[in-house]
Amino acid sequence: MTLPDGMASFDVRIIKIADYSLDDIFEKNLLFLIPFYIFHYGTKKQLDELEHNPEKLKILKEELSMIVERLDALTEQKILDMFYYKTILDMSTKVIENLAAGYDNILKGVKGIMGGTILEYEAGTIYGEGVVAGYRTGKADGFRNGEAVGFRDGKAAGFRDGEAAGKTTGFRDGEFNAKLESIKELMKNLKLTAEQAMQAIGIPASEQTMYLKKL
Repeated sequence: MTLPDGMASFDVRIIKIADYSLDDIFEKNLLFLIPFYIFHYGTKKQLDELEHNPEKLKILKEELSMIVERLDALTEQKILDMFYYKTILDMSTKVIENLAAGYDNILKGVKGIMGGTILEYEAGTIYGEGVVAGYRTGKADGFRNGEAVGFRDGKAAGFRDGEAAGKTTGFRDGEFNAKLESIKELMKNLKLTAEQAMQAIGIPASEQTMYLKKL
């Protein structure tokens, strides 16, 4: 790097997922590496063993269950917000689905561990806490718009409409912001391009332009 008073150089450490155990990932708060940690099960030999050896599959299921339990504990302690939680599980599920494509026993055995938890939070808890700024902004806008409608057509009906619109807008904006932050984390820490980061978390090509405009 050229500076006004001369040259300077810096060592850039490359992150290798093989350097980190699951305990390291949690202790160092490198939670965005969890989906990539799952890749170490992804050789053909390992997948064949998991598919045909119930004991080895049981070990994998126990490890994935432990991951979910530790993430649950972090959300209960308010260390991890729900949108980041959901993003990690979404990405992990996509990794499992891609790695284990064609391995029916593996998919049946492990998909429900992470997928079921995701559905549970999508059903209630995620937007209920209103953790992200998008939710708060959406809800505030909803209340304002709802109150205006309420004065005209009845404040009670306006309040319900405003709150519903606010929650819908807030959840959508909050999920967008959470994925945007995940893209930035992957680009910063794993040196991925924006396109690679978006592909890693499963953002459809039709939606990628929206995220690129915010980077």
